Amino acid sequence: EHCHPKASGRSSSGSGKLPEEAQPYEARHDKKNRLMRIDELHKFSDGTLNDVRNALDDRLKGIQMQYLPTIIWRRGDKDRAAAMI
Repeated sequence: EHCHPKASGRSSSGSGKLPEEAQPYEARHDKKNRLMRIDELHKFSDGTLNDVRNALDDRLKGIQMQYLPTIIWRRGDKDRAAAMI
């Protein structure tokens, strides 16, 4: 049984190309917003690259950093923490 091409959502040419409104955005055409290539990593400082490498390494090993909230400790908090240690 042959289905009408418009009813099936396919173009009659059979190219399988997406309609213009469904085309994925390509950032390469806009020079300001283009995606960074692997050879452009030199734009970061070494500290940034180390932070990224360490974060990726932690993710790979399954380490999740959960930081304590940054509050000013009262004297009683410090005493209680010292007693626990």
